Amino acid sequence: MKLFISGDFGELRTGTGSAGDTFGISAKGTVEGEVSVVSAGTFVALAKDNSISYYTPSVNNFKGGATFTDAGTDSEADSSEFGLSFSSDVGGNALTIKYALADQSGNGITGEDATGSSEARSYGASYSVGDFTFTLAANEQIVETAAGAEESKIENTGFGLKFGVNDDVTVGIYSVDGKDKVANTEFSETAASLTYVIAPGLSTNLSHTDYDNNGETGSNTAAYIKVAF
Repeated sequence: MKLFISGDFGELRTGTGSAGDTFGISAKGTVEGEVSVVSAGTFVALAKDNSISYYTPSVNNFKGGATFTDAGTDSEADSSEFGLSFSSDVGGNALTIKYALADQSGNGITGEDATGSSEARSYGASYSVGDFTFTLAANEQIVETAAGAEESKIENTGFGLKFGVNDDVTVGIYSVDGKDKVANTEFSETAASLTYVIAPGLSTNLSHTDYDNNGETGSNTAAYIKVAF
């Protein structure tokens, strides 16, 4: 069931969104329509439909949130997510700093035999200067066995830039590099996009992505037309 209640106390939601989605940050957000190939630079939010979230009101430019998910009696994959953000004007320009943490038991495996755990962190900042928005972000995901041994430890950092050429044209680029410290593998991804508003409610997008997934290289090009009523 989805429920949304808001007031001076903040916001209470059930079955929709999560603190991880709200406070996680990725350089990929500067590019529209790209076809991602490797999991470089994406925060893993864990909440499902049967979740409950609370978001604080803004206090001295700070805002926080928490999400708890009960996976049910037939699963050990309960999860919790927490996030915090700070937003302010710096030199007349908008600065936002974000941090998010997600933790899940059972490695997301359903059933009574689920073991181990997974944890994800995300932190970074975005800064808008005129028509430019710069984003710096770092993400980490750790998966452990029931004995506490690390199965994977993926870390990545990314930089993104979004530029509004005019009211109709927006250009975005990003570059992300990462590694799995357990598997000793590396990956990187770069992308660029161009979005053009043809008319109110009608836009088109063209994007190109290059990737290197531990030595396996390739690229993707995508285009679409979006209609909104």
